[in-house]
Amino acid sequence: NVTTIGSAVIVTELENIDKLIIPGTVKKIERSAFNETPLGEVIIEEGVEEIGDYAFSDSYCTEIYIPESVKYIGEFAFSSSELNTDGKIYIKKGSYAEEYFSQYNSEYDGAKIIVQE
Repeated sequence: NVTTIGSAVIVTELENIDKLIIPGTVKKIERSAFNETPLGEVIIEEGVEEIGDYAFSDSYCTEIYIPESVKYIGEFAFSSSELNTDGKIYIKKGSYAEEYFSQYNSEYDGAKIIVQE
């Protein structure tokens, strides 16, 4: 099983990816893993623990689901993505992600942050 998605492993020449599911067997998404990758909806399954710096920056990601298992989100993990303007970010109540987005809320002014029970 793949447990880490390495740094900058996805190439920008790909066609738009409408939906990307990262399975819970992956524990870490490294720095810049999906930087400049044309993504739509991203579902990170329960089990993933780390999202590295710039992991989804410039990715054009419009919707992302972050599970309760995520205990670290790196700097600028979602910078310059569509999330910042009109995207949707789904997080669990009481999770690290809820704390992260409340702390860095000004960077995501245009995003709709949806806190789920």
